[in-house]
Amino acid sequence: GPIPEHVRTAMLREVAIEFKRVEPWNPLKPDKQEPRQYIWFRAAGKLPDTPILHAAVLAYASDFNLLSTAMRPHGKSWFDPNMAVASIDHAIWFHRPLRTDDWLLYAMDSPTAQSARGLSRGEIFDRQGRPVASVARVVRPRPVPEQVRRPAHAHLELDGSEIRLLHHELGQLQPAQDGLILRPADGGVHAVLRSE
Repeated sequence: GPIPEHVRTAMLREVAIEFKRVEPWNPLKPDKQEPRQYIWFRAAGKLPDTPILHAAVLAYASDFNLLSTAMRPHGKSWFDPNMAVASIDHAIWFHRPLRTDDWLLYAMDSPTAQSARGLSRGEIFDRQGRPVASVARVVRPRPVPEQVRRPAHAHLELDGSEIRLLHHELGQLQPAQDGLILRPADGGVHAVLRSE
């Protein structure tokens, strides 16, 4: 069937990291697979010789793909509208200086994922095969009951000094008060951020 617009937008957006999977995987039609995957990645451009910047880019990139590793044995994807996913904890250990504008191999596995909680681990290697970082993440993928399914898409509206996050399927926003407002509306929640 057709790809929902919010999924198409998410998949085609530009990101600061290039990813190359060792083995193909379709997140739109996930099948049950072993809880491991290997992905090469690098920054999408040349970076200055600033070690802390390379560490920060690696920390950012390490967040990608760990969740999907834990979901592989269940044949689920983060694009499944019947799933709610969250990261509970994410840790990273740096072993040696590295460059994130050169290819790095991310070897991930998930030794356990059941009862709406999973553990994903990753080892990151440079092209010479040296370990540069280790990662661990606790994730919480769980099915969403029919009555609280998230909407297909949302957008921000700017109205004077008010910024509104509007979920299309959930109806109109209520007038905003000062600060961040969360209001139930037609089975969902609207967030309104009012700036002074």
